[in-house]
Amino acid sequence: MSTFRGLVFGVVVALLVESALFLALGYLTPVGGLLGSAVAGRWADGSVRRGAAVGLAVAVAWGVPLVVAAAYLALATGEPTLWLFSGVVRTVDPALAVAIVVLGLTLPNALVGAGGAFARRDWETGLTVQ
Repeated sequence: MSTFRGLVFGVVVALLVESALFLALGYLTPVGGLLGSAVAGRWADGSVRRGAAVGLAVAVAWGVPLVVAAAYLALATGEPTLWLFSGVVRTVDPALAVAIVVLGLTLPNALVGAGGAFARRDWETGLTVQ
């Protein structure tokens, strides 16, 4: 599968998982993006480096709408709705909160995308990760 199709597939997975979690929990979470990055890294052509790049691309493609939706919901309801970062947003300077949220939504996705690509490589060669 090409890198672009892997990216689109990862973003669709992130959208579906995040929508289901929001309907069930009432909070936005980074779980959908992480799962989408793993799927995109798994289906990206190439090496572990390519999987990390595609995972990061999913983080950017999915993280931007997620943060905009979280900001909109926070302004509309008066409560932070981004689950993992709700305590941080309330206690630190706004500029630091933005940096923490951006790094927290992008860097783990690159690692998970690399893990997905590594799992694919091991699957194809018959090796197992222990």
